[in-house]
Amino acid sequence: MQISNAADVTAASTITADQFIQLDGTATTTFGDAVTTTNPGGVNVVTDTIVVNSTITTTNGGAGGGIVLNADSTGNDAGTLT
Repeated sequence: MQISNAADVTAASTITADQFIQLDGTATTTFGDAVTTTNPGGVNVVTDTIVVNSTITTTNGGAGGGIVLNADSTGNDAGTLT
């Protein structure tokens, strides 16, 4: 699953995918339920504010995937991660 650019992304229910990639965003990305990925790409989100209300699990045949949460609204590490 890939989002090129979005404002106010809300995932209200469980996500199960090869990977979850949000290349760019504004406002808030919210994960309301569990996120599970099975690809080395894992979870990679870039936006102003990121809210995680459940678990993020990445697997890659037992090797694990990456989790990159970049809440950076100004380019100066001033975003919010909760």
